[in-house]
Amino acid sequence: MAPIPASLLGLFGPVRDLLVDPTVRRVLVDGPDRLYVQRAGPPEPLQVRWPAPDLLKALTELAARAAKPFDEDSPCLEAMLKDGTRFLALRAPVVKEGPVLVIARPAPTRGAGGILAAHPA
Repeated sequence: MAPIPASLLGLFGPVRDLLVDPTVRRVLVDGPDRLYVQRAGPPEPLQVRWPAPDLLKALTELAARAAKPFDEDSPCLEAMLKDGTRFLALRAPVVKEGPVLVIARPAPTRGAGGILAAHPA
């Protein structure tokens, strides 16, 4: 799996380390105090906070880099990196308690000759 570019990693402060962990399949943010990580099993709660204003700022920057709108008129953001990492974010008025984010990393699979390759999840 190709690494997420460092220029993007900086946007994801509280979950940055998870995005460079090859065992992580998904990171879910369902409010400032409800963050989860999913590896091989079900999602596990994280003991970190991501204040809504900071998350919204990160998502607004991600949208700008993807040349996509992300505001009250366009409250849904979908973006995909070259390595297959997908981002899905929602904001007001679709959600009430601050932005919601799902980051899905491509799952490594065994290709020809047992070589690991990444495919979008």
